[in-house]
Amino acid sequence: MSSNRNNIVYSYIEEYMDKTHKKNDAFFEALRAYAEENHIYIVKSDVERFLRTLVSIHKPEQILEVGTAIGYSAMFLLESAGEDSFVTTIERDETVLAQAKENVEKRGLSDRVRFVFGDATEVLENLSGSFDFAFIDAAKGKSKDHFDKVLKNMHSGGVIVTDDVLYMGMTASDELATKKHITITRRLREYLDYLCSDDRFETVILPIGDGVAVTYIK
Repeated sequence: MSSNRNNIVYSYIEEYMDKTHKKNDAFFEALRAYAEENHIYIVKSDVERFLRTLVSIHKPEQILEVGTAIGYSAMFLLESAGEDSFVTTIERDETVLAQAKENVEKRGLSDRVRFVFGDATEVLENLSGSFDFAFIDAAKGKSKDHFDKVLKNMHSGGVIVTDDVLYMGMTASDELATKKHITITRRLREYLDYLCSDDRFETVILPIGDGVAVTYIK
């Protein structure tokens, strides 16, 4: 039995989950197809399903997203959290940010989204407001830096989710990492060690998608 392209779970398990999960409506299905056709990164379907469920339970009112892309995750996070929720989302690519604004407007959610253009490392330094939930899905080598900057704006009892922390399975060992990825995977390993050892947090690492870290702020 072969693993999937990320070497996280067996492909037959991933295929089974995809078939079993409830399908999205036509708007999200079309947007996912567009992203795949145009090589735009959005969350994998199993991670999306997990986040929809988590946010439906947690019901955050103020959500922070690091990495907007075309607005896909911002929209489903909003809809899962409920009518009282609001998203602040950060993106450094003007082209995809413009697409995100268009998509959010089509979905009728423009009044519940604040778009911030710029590099997340710089934006987060001066970001105001406090948040109940954060989703970090940007440059993987900067995950710890982004987390620490997000943390100062988080409520106690808040949740921070970081995507792609297992990085095609290579985070587990230097022996698995290709030469060009070894710096990123070592940084991710240090980041996960930090999340799992710091007494301020409770963290679980989930082998879905390309690896997800869920951190509860005590």
